[in-house]
Amino acid sequence: MGRGCDLVLICGRRPELLARTLESFGEKVFAYFTFGAVIANIDPFCGTDAEGGECERLIRARFPQAQVFRPEVPGFAAAVIRTWAATRAEMVLHLEDDWLAIETLEPARIEAALQGEVKALTLMSATKNTRNQQFQTSRRRVRHADGSEEDIFVNAFSTSPGFFEGDFLRRSAALMLPEFDPEKQFFRSLNPALETYAMQYRCRFLFGREGPFLVQDIGRDWRDARRIGKWLVKGQSVWAPLPDPQPDPQPDPAPE
Repeated sequence: MGRGCDLVLICGRRPELLARTLESFGEKVFAYFTFGAVIANIDPFCGTDAEGGECERLIRARFPQAQVFRPEVPGFAAAVIRTWAATRAEMVLHLEDDWLAIETLEPARIEAALQGEVKALTLMSATKNTRNQQFQTSRRRVRHADGSEEDIFVNAFSTSPGFFEGDFLRRSAALMLPEFDPEKQFFRSLNPALETYAMQYRCRFLFGREGPFLVQDIGRDWRDARRIGKWLVKGQSVWAPLPDPQPDPQPDPAPE
């Protein structure tokens, strides 16, 4: 018998995106797994309360026994912490509401790759930079005692979409701080306790078999269509409207 797997869903109030995510993953991923638990968080972020209710309906239509959190205050890291802490299985699939699955994924492939020092698998998309490596890394500039500097590469982790070893995920949740972006806490010198724990392990890129990519990010197109930008500010991901484009200046009329 294979290892058990739980599913974590992190959502805003964007039912049009969530419906596409659930449909594509339902066909290409969920169909091959039997989840021990499904834990979802729907933040009051974007949309209306009614659209948050529609998101819950979409989740329960596919997973009637899902545990669904509906916090009153949005908080991305807080959502990750509470859902990760509620898992119990040996493996966990972490998924957010703005991805499409491109290829099928079966448990045997995940179990074979999630071994030893590899505690996470990030599903490859066009937005990820591999640096031609099989494990995810982040560039860090360090200064030596003699004043010289050099770039080093440290182990890094992605969150969505990806599979995690359950104990690693729950220990990370216990160390995670709600005031910083969840992913960046693993390697951006924001959370020394989490970094110290996680740096001894690795996150492997999982590539497609028919092509290089397993998933497609549809959240960027959603933001672009609404002219919403995303920035990392003081360790936290911040969304804000982009300024309206300014019209090109018109030339002075030619003298008569």
